[in-house]
Amino acid sequence: MQTILQNSEIIPIITLNWNGLEDTFECMEALFQQSYPHYVIYLVDNGSEGDDAQILEEKYGNNEKVVLVKNKENLGFTKGNNRVMEELLKEDYKYIALLNNDAIADKYWLENLV
Repeated sequence: MQTILQNSEIIPIITLNWNGLEDTFECMEALFQQSYPHYVIYLVDNGSEGDDAQILEEKYGNNEKVVLVKNKENLGFTKGNNRVMEELLKEDYKYIALLNNDAIADKYWLENLV
């Protein structure tokens, strides 16, 4: 029997990419290894130059743990995060996590935060 989770049990994680695919790939792989299983990653391409958004779509577009957000322009760190956070705050999430794309989260990072 599948358990239906409430939003209050799911932790959204916002991560921005801006011209940093290699860092973002490492960050995402660490997030996929989290011991706390109830999360969704809002991966934001913040108006990267080149084809970063397309590459992220190809790599993560079918992953149920990832919601891709594509900004047409670089909104900067704060606005890039806040745009997604404003939408998430309309839901019933208990916590929202932010993680820089150049950070490698320890396997127990999210579990320890919760």
